[in-house]
Amino acid sequence: MPDALLAFTLGPVQDYISAARRTQDLYVGSALLAQLMAVAHETARAAGGTVRFPVWPGDTPPASLPNRLLVEFADQDAARTAAQAITVAVQERWGHVADAVHDWLNDQIIRTPALATANWSRTWDTQVDHYLETVWAVLAGDAAPQYSVRLAEVQARLQARKRLHDFPADLEYGYKCTIFNGMTAMGPGHGDPDPAATQSYGELRAFWGALADRIRTRPTAIALRPAGRERLSALACVKRFAGQEDLRLDSTVGSLKQNVPSTSGIATATYKAALLACLGTGDVELAQRLHAYGAALAAITDGETGIHQLSSSMAPDVTPYLYILARVTADQRAANMVLRYDGDLFYTETLTANRLYDDYGLCVSDGRDGAPGGCDIREPLKKARRALDAVLTYTNALKIDPPARYYAILQMDGDHLGQLLKSIEQPEQHSELSRALGVFATTQVPKIIEIDHPGKLIYAGGDDVLALLPLAAALPAAAALQTAYHQQISAVVPAAVRDQVTASIGIAIAHQQAALDQVLAAARTAEQSAKREYGRNAIAVTALKRSGAPIQVGAHQVAADRPTSLAPIDAVVLLMQQGLLSPRFAGFWAQEAPAFADTAPIEMLEAEIRRLLLRQTSLPAGQDLLTRWLDTQQPWAGQLCKALDLDYAQINQMLAAEPDRALWSALLQRQLDKRLTAYCNNLAQSLAELAFSLQDAQLQAIAPPGTLPPAAWDRPPQAEESARVQMPPAKLGEPKWDRPPQAEESASGAVRLADWLGIAAFLTRGGAE
Repeated sequence: MPDALLAFTLGPVQDYISAARRTQDLYVGSALLAQLMAVAHETARAAGGTVRFPVWPGDTPPASLPNRLLVEFADQDAARTAAQAITVAVQERWGHVADAVHDWLNDQIIRTPALATANWSRTWDTQVDHYLETVWAVLAGDAAPQYSVRLAEVQARLQARKRLHDFPADLEYGYKCTIFNGMTAMGPGHGDPDPAATQSYGELRAFWGALADRIRTRPTAIALRPAGRERLSALACVKRFAGQEDLRLDSTVGSLKQNVPSTSGIATATYKAALLACLGTGDVELAQRLHAYGAALAAITDGETGIHQLSSSMAPDVTPYLYILARVTADQRAANMVLRYDGDLFYTETLTANRLYDDYGLCVSDGRDGAPGGCDIREPLKKARRALDAVLTYTNALKIDPPARYYAILQMDGDHLGQLLKSIEQPEQHSELSRALGVFATTQVPKIIEIDHPGKLIYAGGDDVLALLPLAAALPAAAALQTAYHQQISAVVPAAVRDQVTASIGIAIAHQQAALDQVLAAARTAEQSAKREYGRNAIAVTALKRSGAPIQVGAHQVAADRPTSLAPIDAVVLLMQQGLLSPRFAGFWAQEAPAFADTAPIEMLEAEIRRLLLRQTSLPAGQDLLTRWLDTQQPWAGQLCKALDLDYAQINQMLAAEPDRALWSALLQRQLDKRLTAYCNNLAQSLAELAFSLQDAQLQAIAPPGTLPPAAWDRPPQAEESARVQMPPAKLGEPKWDRPPQAEESASGAVRLADWLGIAAFLTRGGAE
C-alpha cells in the first residue's frame, strides 16, 4: 500500500506564458510547459509512483497540462528519490529545447555575413539555467490516516517551500529584452560588465535587424519584427522559435509547431465565417471579388515570402470552425484565400507600405514610407485597396458586419477546488476527480472553443482555461464552459459538495492592436474580480476601449446548477446584429436606469424596457423585406428566424401557397411584425428579471449567509416588492459604464443591466466607438 505523497510543481507559469508579443508566443509558452509536465509525469510513473493528479483519458499526454503533480509512492525514500529524478528530467528536457533553439539561431547567424560574429549569446546559459523553478514536498504516510488530511498537509508543505524563493545572484548588464523586460537581450558583446566591450543600442538594433532580414527570406520561419524592433533574451528566443519547423529536436520531445491565429485573425473570425457561409451558397460574385483581391496581394509580394509569415495555415487545427465551413464551399480557391490570409489583410489600413514592412517584413515602399530602399509598390497598393474595398462593399450590401477590430481573451478557473479535495476520502476518488477534470479539459473545452465557436484554445489544464475568441462568441462560450464544468465534475464528487462545483470566468475585450500582455493581465484581473467582487460562479467582463475609461461589468449566479445566465443579453446582441434592434437602445436605458431604485416593482422595469424595445426595433418595410427574404445569396432570412425563434421552412411554405407577390409581402410583414412584438414582450420580461437577479446575486456575494431574503427567482411574484432589499439609488450624474468594480455594491439592478446592455452594444459594433 502506498505510504508517501509527493507534490511537485513547476514555475513560474503565469510570468512565462503571459510574457508574449504575439499569440504564437502565448501558445508555445503554454505548450512547452505542458511538455515539461508530461516529462515529470512519465518520470514519476517510471519511478514506481501512482499518479493521482493530473489524469487524462487515453495514453498520449494532452497539449495542455496543469503545472502540478501529485504522486503516491511506497515509502518516503522512494518519493524523495523520484522527486530528484523528476527535477533532473525536467531540467534536461528544458535544456534540450533551449539548446536546439540556440543551435538553430547560431546556424542562421553563421550563414549571414552581416551577422557572422562570435559571443552573441554570452548570457544564454545563465538565463536558461536559472529560470525554471522546480519545487516539491514529500509527506510520510503515517502523518495522518485520512487521505484528505494528508492531501491538505502535503499541499501546505509545498506552499511553504514555494514561499522560500531562490534568488540568483547574477546581475545582467546591457539593454533589456523587449518581451522579458528584466533580462538582457542577446547580442555580440552584450551582457559584458565591461562598458568598453558592450555594444551600443544602435549596434544591437542592427544585429537584430539583420537577423530579422535573414529569417524573413525563409518561407517556413517564424518572424521577427524588422529593423531591430524586437531584441530577444534567451527565454524569449525559446518561446519565439521553439515551434520552428526545422528545429533539431529528438523524436521523444514532440513538436511545438502549431500555427496560431493572430489577434486580428481572432477578431475577424466572425467576418470570415460569414464569407465562407456565403461562398457555401454558391455566391459567384463574392468569389470573383476575393480572387481579384488575392491577385492584387500577390502582385504586392512579387515573390516576397513575408506576406505568408503571419498568415493562417490551411491546417484544420488553426481555426477548426472556419475549416469546417470551408470544406463545403463550391469555390475552394476563394475559401482557401479566406483561410490563408491573416485577419489584418481584411483591414484597409493594413495596405500601406509602413504596415506591410512593420508587420510582415516586406521590403516595399510607396516612395515615402516603408522599407529603406524597398521596391516601390504605389500602383499595386492602389489596386489592392480597390480590390479589398470591392469585397467590403459587397459584403456590406449583404448586411454582413464589417471585420471587427476587437477580440476577447477568456480566462476560467474552477471555484472551491480546495473544498472539493477535502471531501475526498480515498486515493481512488482523487483519481476519479482528476480523470473528470481531464475529460473536461481535453474533450469538452476544445469542442466549445474551437468547434462550436471560431476561437483558439491556448490551454486547458483541468479547471484552468485560457482562450481567444471573437466578440460574438465570448459570452455564449463562457456560459457553455460553466455549464459543462458543473455537469462533468459534479457527477464524481459527493452530493454534499456538488453546490460548490462552479467556475468563475474573466473576459477582457480589447483592440487587436493592443499590447497582448496587457490584455492578458486584464483577463486575469477580471477572473479575480469574478471570484472576489462577485462571489464566484460569476462572469466578469472588462472592455478596454481605445478612448475613454474601460467598461467593467459582472454577474453572479447563486445556484450552482444554474451557471451565470446571460441569455437575455445574448438575445439583445443577436437582435442588434440582425439590424432589428438599434444599439441606441443601450444608451436610452442607461439614461433611464438611475431613476429605478431596487424598491421599484419588477412590472415597472418591464414596462419601461418594453417601451424602449418597441421604439428601437424595426423590420425592413414592404417590398424590401420580401426582396431580402427571397435573396438566396445571403443568409439574412435564416438568421432572422433564429433571432425570433421562427420556423424558416414553415414561413416559406406559407409564402409559396400565395402566388400574388403583394400578398406575399403583406403576409410576411404581418407574420414578422407580430412575432417581433411578442419577442420584445418576452425579452422585456427576461431583462427585467435579469436586472433583479443581478442585484440579488451581488448582494448574496457580498453579504454574510442568512442575512438576505430569497433571490428574485425563488420568490412568488406577489412578494417581489416587499421582499426587496433597500438599496440607495445611483446618483443621476454618475457615469453609467465606467464605474470601478469596488463601486458596484451601490448600483441598482437597473443600472447593472445598463452596464451589460452597454457591453451588448459594444459587442454588436465589433468594438467600434
